[in-house]
Amino acid sequence: TLDAPPPEQALDVLYAKVYKDFVEHIDGIDNGIEAADGTRNYAVTTSLSSRVGRLNPPWNERATADEVNALFAQAMELTAGELVES
Repeated sequence: TLDAPPPEQALDVLYAKVYKDFVEHIDGIDNGIEAADGTRNYAVTTSLSSRVGRLNPPWNERATADEVNALFAQAMELTAGELVES
């Protein structure tokens, strides 16, 4: 049931997946480890362009011009924030 805690093995698998696909590259950058030095140390799984891309409306849903413009404004704000903080 949904009230029961997940099995320990499932938590271990989930932890490993989240670490490998998300945390590892942030941890590597934070510790000054190059993504690759002949061999790949970790994969960069997020970037400004991917975060901006996620603000696009879904391809299979209709969006009004106002909705598209609002998402574009969010993308501009996100990008400007990165520019100002850099």
